Amino acid sequence: MENLFVNTIAMLGDGIKDQQLFLEKLAQLKPPIKGVEVRREFFAPEPRKREGELLAILETGKQNGWEIRYSIPEPLFTAGGLNPDFAQWKKEAELLQAVSVKMNIGDLTGIAQVAKEQLAPLPFQLTIENDQTPGNGYLEPVLRALKRIKEQALPIGYTFDLGNWAVMGEDAAESFAKTKESITIFHLKNVDEQQQTTLLDEGIFDWRHFLTGSWPVGIEYPMHLTEINSEAEKAKEAIQNGESCNDR
Repeated sequence: MENLFVNTIAMLGDGIKDQQLFLEKLAQLKPPIKGVEVRREFFAPEPRKREGELLAILETGKQNGWEIRYSIPEPLFTAGGLNPDFAQWKKEAELLQAVSVKMNIGDLTGIAQVAKEQLAPLPFQLTIENDQTPGNGYLEPVLRALKRIKEQALPIGYTFDLGNWAVMGEDAAESFAKTKESITIFHLKNVDEQQQTTLLDEGIFDWRHFLTGSWPVGIEYPMHLTEINSEAEKAKEAIQNGESCNDR
């Protein structure tokens, strides 16, 4: 099965707000996916309740043979270095037995104050992404962050978010060309002329053109439950075609 996963933001298309409920409904659909990505902002704020939700999702993942990924919309770096809350987020990811954790970049000046040993070893793949903020969503600061991470040999990958480039008014093709060598995970979504997310074939991007690597691909946009399987099948076919082209 292709390395395809569904981000739980998909549930908002049907107004679902409970990740566990959404995953139970998703399992009934039997989509062609390898895993799911859950979002920290959708968990309970109370630590004890949140822990119970994390463990319930871990069990659901095991029952369905899914890898679990964890999206944390918080800055990895602060002006003082590594975000002091990272230790707590790491514990949560370990409870989930997450294979990856995605975070915002945060303060670029703080990267220089982080040592490789602070992040190694990690039981999951840690990545930053281009988000929708002025500090972390434009190409120039993303390139600077990736350069500093490489210079310091930090064990941090990069999640390329296709739709976010359009929201920020950046050229997605240029951004892809300049960051491609750093990509470890690909977040797939399409947008319309007003930068609102759409189904894959209803937006402005020739999105298939970007699926040329062997990265895990996550579909990450609101949609109805009835649309998930067809969207996943489209992504799966595009991934297969991209891999076939690379093998030639």
